[in-house]
Amino acid sequence: MICAPDEHACACNMIDTWCLYAEDDYKKKIADLDGKTKDMSLGAVARNKAVQELAQLKGQDPLPLRRAKITQEAAVRKVCRTQPAICAHSTTGRG
Repeated sequence: MICAPDEHACACNMIDTWCLYAEDDYKKKIADLDGKTKDMSLGAVARNKAVQELAQLKGQDPLPLRRAKITQEAAVRKVCRTQPAICAHSTTGRG
């Protein structure tokens, strides 16, 4: 991604994109493992492995993802305070 004069807005967009990909990845993994646990064409070992991986994934602390979202929102607020002209043209609805 090429960043032009408004480096702050570019950085915020990159962080926002990363957050969306990380959240989508998390949801896809859960959906995939949930499907494997219910797929009777798989062997018992593969289904039980999927059950255990799903339990581990759901038991994980999603703090890194939440932290990234909070950091991104804080960066957007900071840019909006310091450079209101950028936020006036923002498509995120902020500013």
